[in-house]
Amino acid sequence: MSTHDVIVVGAGLAGLSAARDLAAAGADVLVLEARARAGGRVEQTTTADGRLVQLGGEVVGASHTSYRALVGELGLTLGPSFTDIPGESTWLMNDGRFLGDEMPWMSARDRALYEEIERRFSALAGSVDPDDPWAHPDARALDRISVGDWLRSEGATPDVVRAIWTAFAPSTPTSRGPDPRTASSRGCAKSSRRESVSRRPSDSRQRAC
Repeated sequence: MSTHDVIVVGAGLAGLSAARDLAAAGADVLVLEARARAGGRVEQTTTADGRLVQLGGEVVGASHTSYRALVGELGLTLGPSFTDIPGESTWLMNDGRFLGDEMPWMSARDRALYEEIERRFSALAGSVDPDDPWAHPDARALDRISVGDWLRSEGATPDVVRAIWTAFAPSTPTSRGPDPRTASSRGCAKSSRRESVSRRPSDSRQRAC
């Protein structure tokens, strides 16, 4: 029976990164993976017409500094995501299909309200220390209220709440973020401050190829 210093269970990006760092530090590492391939939720395939399609995690944002550093270290490249493909986006909502960019279901009034509430939330996030969120004077009150309720208390209409939810939770299942309808305001403010990037769907995103 062979022995190892460390056994890593799972050959996803986290497991492979951990194994690489441990091996670089001199440890004897064994990686175990139940499937016949490594990569975890990151996988791509080629369609019959030659296009690359991501089957799992795909978008890389400006805040993903560790991932970007790993891409550079391994000599990989980042390609444009679906947001850079010519044409308008299609939004499938509970009340129908909407065509266009920048959340086309919103009225001009809702867009102005969205921008204002986003500024207020950014100000709130800026007042929360991500390393010590409970030090905020209103931490307990914020922790008891969901972002959805906070938005409504600030005058957000249902379409504005929907737009904020869309920004927090991209439409790809593997990249889904916290649901502001139920996540606490304190927790989301802490996360927003730590990432220090806008969550708008129009942000430039890239995928690793």
